[in-house]
Amino acid sequence: MKRIIFFGALASILVLTVLFISGICIAQDNSVARKAAEAKATVALGAREWNVDFRSTDPASKVKPWSDTLILADGKLNSKYLAEKGYPVSNIKVTVEDGLIIWETMQGTQKGDIAFWRGELRGDSMSGLLSLKPPVGETNEFSFVSSAVAVPKTEEVKEAAPQKQTEPQKQTEPQKKKTEKKGKK
Repeated sequence: MKRIIFFGALASILVLTVLFISGICIAQDNSVARKAAEAKATVALGAREWNVDFRSTDPASKVKPWSDTLILADGKLNSKYLAEKGYPVSNIKVTVEDGLIIWETMQGTQKGDIAFWRGELRGDSMSGLLSLKPPVGETNEFSFVSSAVAVPKTEEVKEAAPQKQTEPQKQTEPQKKKTEKKGKK
């Protein structure tokens, strides 16, 4: 009888161990799949110019609707309108939930103004929320929707991703050296 209980307990422990290890493997597979989906989503967002229209979420607000152009390239957000007000280019965090691409970021000015962004992309349509928090005063909330999508000019993409500007310089230096060697012969 003691042997039966012992082997029953041992079999239960083995089954639980196998289930636990299987759960870890499945979680790792899901993590890899999630990261791959997020990388694809970043590419889907990237190197596009989004014309978006903003409206206050407060019906009593006196702020008039306004438009902006957003450039999402190389995992960064560049808002043309907010750039003029001192907001820098910022990194975005991208997640994917049920086919919906979600991006989020925060920007801050040297004056202490903060902008919180959350955008959602489904197909070629983007919508989201922008919260503008001044150093003193109340936060202003805006909803936005895309009105058009276009591929930006190369210079605009470079503005949104300044690290790309250094690569061509590295390539041109060796070419100069090659021409110098040809001139010496």
